[in-house]
Amino acid sequence: MLSYTKIKYVLESENEMTKLTIQSTLELLEDIDPSKMSAFFKLMSEEIRFKLTFVLAHYGEACVSDLAEHVDSTVTTTSHHLQILKKNKVINSRREGKQIFYFIDNPRVIHFINIGLDFGQIA
Repeated sequence: MLSYTKIKYVLESENEMTKLTIQSTLELLEDIDPSKMSAFFKLMSEEIRFKLTFVLAHYGEACVSDLAEHVDSTVTTTSHHLQILKKNKVINSRREGKQIFYFIDNPRVIHFINIGLDFGQIA
């Protein structure tokens, strides 16, 4: 049996950690949907989707042709993956004339990308 005196840490901001007991960690687990979290990680495990999200997180917004060039892919493939990201609410878009510009309006997604960069240096 686990002791409730063991400590877990949760990232609250990029530089601040908060101690949590096993009990409060288990309570947090009850409040989340692991299948949704797993689906998000699966969605982002596709390299081109991570690249697209990375470019948008650091570039701001871009159209399909610019994004395709940045991630070294075809416009068709890029467009397909952008639609998947948009459908899953990772990115958003706006239309300007005939062009569609994609962007990230969720700071959590940008935070996820930055954390991914930290883990990329470990692997």
